[in-house]
Amino acid sequence: MPIVMGFLVLILCSTCAIKMFSPPQTAQQQAESKKRQESDDAKRMAKEFVREKAKLPATAEFAPLKDFQVKTLGSGVYEISAFVETPAENGSKKRSNFVCELKKNGYKWELVQLDMPR
Repeated sequence: MPIVMGFLVLILCSTCAIKMFSPPQTAQQQAESKKRQESDDAKRMAKEFVREKAKLPATAEFAPLKDFQVKTLGSGVYEISAFVETPAENGSKKRSNFVCELKKNGYKWELVQLDMPR
């Protein structure tokens, strides 16, 4: 047990030292990080809005988030394009493309428009 505790302390100290001696992010790096985070949040929210509004079955499979296309339209508005696959009656999968327009207001996301041909 003392060996395990010593190992955990060593890892904690190493992590703290790395953070202490790492150069701080520049304003540009911070802005890019925030932009990436908001883009990822927009993708996840689009997925949730599509699942909810299209009343998709639990077996629906979305494109991987990395394959979602994101357009920043300004003023906190994003346009997300991707696809979702749902089971068809014959056992195959039906792919439907969607375009979801979202707006971020503070910490909340609002659905502006959802286009998803059936």
